[in-house]
Amino acid sequence: MTDTHTATMRRPSNDKRARKPVDPNESKADAFVRLSLQRMPKFLKAGRQLCYLAKYPHSEQQRARIVEEVHKVADEVEAAFTQRDKSRRDSFSF
Repeated sequence: MTDTHTATMRRPSNDKRARKPVDPNESKADAFVRLSLQRMPKFLKAGRQLCYLAKYPHSEQQRARIVEEVHKVADEVEAAFTQRDKSRRDSFSF
């Protein structure tokens, strides 16, 4: 069985979504702006998609758990920008 999700797979060069080459002389400040402009729309979209879950039947415990996790991630983001906190959690469960 072949793995179709390998790190070495790249989009075809004629793909409009293909990565643009990064300037090797790009400053860290410029990289911050470039990456922020790429990542923030995805982050905001994911947050809005969570809002749509409120339309579905859910328990108070499930609601509280999701809101708690959102607050934790917001706290992690704030900490990363204030104290360079490197702790990160990539899992979620009810």
